[in-house]
Amino acid sequence: MSSPSVGGTGVLSLTEHVRAAGGSVAAGPVSGEYVLRAELLPLDRGAGSAADTAADTAAGKSVEGIPPVASGSLDAQTVTHGLVRARRRGGVLLLTAVLVPAVALAAVATAIQLSDHLTARRALLGPDAFARISVGDSRFDVRRLLPAAPLQRPPGADPSCDYYAVTADPLADASGDAYRICWTEDRVASADVVVGGAR
Repeated sequence: MSSPSVGGTGVLSLTEHVRAAGGSVAAGPVSGEYVLRAELLPLDRGAGSAADTAADTAAGKSVEGIPPVASGSLDAQTVTHGLVRARRRGGVLLLTAVLVPAVALAAVATAIQLSDHLTARRALLGPDAFARISVGDSRFDVRRLLPAAPLQRPPGADPSCDYYAVTADPLADASGDAYRICWTEDRVASADVVVGGAR
């Protein structure tokens, strides 16, 4: 039995050729992707099985979830457009999966840096003001030289000591250093610079 003469390169042409050989073709969207599947039965299988498979596809039955190809329903341009749309959707999903975490991490890092900068500015004690603080000065006299609020004390620090930022510039060499002023009965007991004391 010779195959009928069919021209073209689309899915419909492929379907007719495969069916003429006793096989089946199914094509269509499956889980967001366009799937094309052609099945040809081995030569040692009976003609009845091949005919049954071809008949199932021709009757509109799907092959493992893939819609059967209806005569005249698809052509090469339709298949191409389906593949392009699926590829674009995959590209958008991949780009989103990469960009969203990166943007979130950048936003968190920026927020932390901004918070640290604002905290350092509120606790910034100028070198001239610090130089005017001496052991024995009363808290009342020193208060006018101090910034609005001290830094958070480092873990394990003496609770009688207050820490103030040396600089608010995160790129400066002194970034992270702190002025430490310790008190005894509302008087300055010591005043020094602690390297890394603001961290």
